[in-house]
Amino acid sequence: LSFWLSRGISLFLFNYAGYGCSTGKPSPSRIGFDGESVVAYLKSKGITQIGVYGRSIGGVAGCHLARYHPDVVQLLIADRTMSTLENAARYMYGAWAARGIKLTAMMADNVDNFWEVRAYKLLIVDPADTMILDLAALRTAVAMRVLEQMAPEERFVVGDDVLTNIAEIWQFFSVLFAMCEADDDFSMDPAETVQARQPTFLREEPRTDFRLKVSEGGSTQTAAGGGLGNERLVGVPWLEDNAMLVRSIMSPHCDQLRAALDVVGESIEGGGITLNDALTGNPNCACWALRCTLANLQVWGTLGERREGGELGSGMQAADRDIEQFLRKDADGEYLMTPRVSMRRLVELGRSLSPEMFTTYHRRLARARVGHARREFRRRLSTLQNALTQPACCSSTSGGASGSSRGGVGDMQEGDNAERLLRTVLHHLTAVESFVSSLSRFFKSVDLAVPYSRQQGQGLETPQGSSKDEATGTPKLRVPQVREEAARLLSSDSSDEKHLESLKGSGAVPQPKIAHAISGYIMHVDCGHNGLLDEVELRQLSLHLRAAGFGRTLNEGLN
Repeated sequence: LSFWLSRGISLFLFNYAGYGCSTGKPSPSRIGFDGESVVAYLKSKGITQIGVYGRSIGGVAGCHLARYHPDVVQLLIADRTMSTLENAARYMYGAWAARGIKLTAMMADNVDNFWEVRAYKLLIVDPADTMILDLAALRTAVAMRVLEQMAPEERFVVGDDVLTNIAEIWQFFSVLFAMCEADDDFSMDPAETVQARQPTFLREEPRTDFRLKVSEGGSTQTAAGGGLGNERLVGVPWLEDNAMLVRSIMSPHCDQLRAALDVVGESIEGGGITLNDALTGNPNCACWALRCTLANLQVWGTLGERREGGELGSGMQAADRDIEQFLRKDADGEYLMTPRVSMRRLVELGRSLSPEMFTTYHRRLARARVGHARREFRRRLSTLQNALTQPACCSSTSGGASGSSRGGVGDMQEGDNAERLLRTVLHHLTAVESFVSSLSRFFKSVDLAVPYSRQQGQGLETPQGSSKDEATGTPKLRVPQVREEAARLLSSDSSDEKHLESLKGSGAVPQPKIAHAISGYIMHVDCGHNGLLDEVELRQLSLHLRAAGFGRTLNEGLN
């Protein structure tokens, strides 16, 4: 309470119908009406400035009130709430729970209401929330809608076949790792076997050559094509049937393989959800989980602090360092004081930083992480290709699958199986590299496609050789010239640094720009679904209150 009262903000708390001393029966639809009664009461008392804070199921009432009472609601904070009650039930308990919500008509949809709110909007999210999973979170639904509103060339367009293939590859390697790391008497648990066999991963003609295509209109999309022609790849059922052979060949390389995939799985992260989280934590909807993670990556950026080694490199701005200092904390949520940052400096940062600077930082960090993952994975892939194509690798099958013949047809069959396994592993690794490269190229192309649309103090800068629209005065870019420059910078790995360098400057932000008056801002926390915000998180919240012009700004203290 002291946090709000110290900022001149009075609080009005109430129980929903059927709770506490409130009469009636509770229901999701009734929550909105309860809120209507509260707003009507506050209006009758002459209150003209209202901020609505809705946490969890309270987000239903919060989004409803902020949408339908724009005359008095100036601030909406949707804290750890769901997109729809149906989604919350589906991803937490299963499809049967979602059907139950439909049958009982206990429907609640926050997405449309949140989208239509024109007050200052803040989404508070814990990516590790165990009550409202990320697939059901309001922030994920908002990110998906933001992408829907973009032109095709402004978003990473990728087909379900590509995402499904990546999910299947991840499952393939998960089973392979389990085999290599199991005891000598390895056998799949029946439950694990069923899960591993859904879906079936054996493909006669795989399509895995992912390339970023630029159409005449400038749009970008990831397409699948090529592959290994008519060569057959092995799948999870084949791994299970040849477990001893798999262990004999792949065990020496297991650690290298896992480390390489972790570069991609842990480095590429959208709003706190890594690719590993999406692909391994949602076995029944891995393709959709991956699509949601990519949406959060594009709209909200990457959450984590910049890692050691300086991923932003020469493109790091002074504001980036200020933000990292502002957000630094220890495991207990206490601010992690350093000799370079005094309490006075924290107060200064709280006054100078803005929500736009935070969103720019996280989106720039996303680009840096993807570029880093691409470079590092390609380096490791080269090493693995050399190791897996050595003759000694295939000869390691001696003493392999029990019961196989030691001569003639048996040796030929075993050698053929070993070759098929190695080809499959290399094929899948190449597919992962192609996918990551396509994502990296997309970020570069979308940022470079409109290099002069960034605000630079006095309006828009006009490039040499371009013209201005006589009616509006805005620059008219020569599209072929822009495409030619983008293609040049996308041609080599060194373009990662050039890309980040191009984003330097006081007005340079990743493209396309996000209209936060529509999408709202986001604030990530790590206190669980019901936990209290810690010192650093309250400091961020205070920054948003200042940006919204709600309450009064403190002149002292760390807040």
